[in-house]
Order: sequence, then C-alpha cells, then structure tokens
Amino acid sequence: MCKACHTVLDAGGCAIETGGRNQIVPGSGRDTGQGTHGLAPRTLTDTEIHQILAAKSVKYQQLSDNRLFDFSHPVDEYAPQGTSSIFLTITVQPDYDMPERYENITVIVPVGATTASLQLGQRTMVLYSGPALAIPNVITIPNTGIILNSDDARILTFTGAVTTAGYLGMTGFAITRGQFS
Repeated sequence: MCKACHTVLDAGGCAIETGGRNQIVPGSGRDTGQGTHGLAPRTLTDTEIHQILAAKSVKYQQLSDNRLFDFSHPVDEYAPQGTSSIFLTITVQPDYDMPERYENITVIVPVGATTASLQLGQRTMVLYSGPALAIPNVITIPNTGIILNSDDARILTFTGAVTTAGYLGMTGFAITRGQFS
C-alpha cells in the first residue's frame, strides 16, 4: 500500500485494480479509485508557452479587427440637466453630430403624471398610461440597440398634474463612419 495515497500496490509498485473511481477509504477522505495514483499534469516548455500565447494574441487581434461596432465614442445624454423645474416635455440633445446607438434608456415618470410617452426618431412608445402616479415611476429599457441620427427627435412627454421633475437618460455609442456599410 502506498503510504501517501493509500493505493493498493503490487510487488512491482503498480496500482492494483480495486474498482472504479471515487473509492473513498472510510475515515480518510482520500480517493483510491482507478487511475488516481501517479497522475501529474504535463509540463510545458517555454517555447510551447510562447507559441500558445502568440496564437491567442493573433486570435484576439482578429476578433478585434472583425468587430462589428466601434465603442470609442461613448454617449451619456440626459435631461433635465441641473434643474429642479417641472416640465411636461423633456428634450435630449445628441452628444455627437453623427448617428448614435442607444443601448440603455432610463425614464423617471413624475408624480401626478397620467401618461408618459417617449419619441425616438419615428418611434413613439407609451411608457405609462393610467391613474395619476402617487410616487415616481422608474422605467429602464436595457439592450435597446436603437440607432438615431443627430437630427432625430429624443422627446419625453407627460400629461396630468405633474408635481415633480421627470428624467430621461440614454447611454450608448456614437457610430463612426463606415459602420453602416
């Protein structure tokens, strides 16, 4: 028997087949099943390590070159900016004079609103319609992927006896030249 792992060995020092894997010796917590004696991971040479790293580097560069979208122009647009005034219409201006792709939209529908609609370009979405809100309603729209040109509308409109300020925030990335082709 091997003193290190309690595997039954024959006279030549080879493990004797005593059953399948996961044969735990009672009280020891050690696996003495088939194939557990003498296993060691293969050691890589420095040359093999460098070859693997070079291949991975080339693969990552190819993935980077083939990406479908440029994330170098982040967009974080929101309104109202620095005011606590109450507006029934909130308009957000684009950060860039180029198309922008919005990934996430956050809206706060204020207290007293009976409807809230969001116009993004030619799309109009009713976000809330019902009795006057007693507390602000926070709406998040993740992973939208909506693309708007710099002259497209970004307007949030409320109706009702609004008593608190609403909010419209949009995050994403500007689309640089050549990303539509």
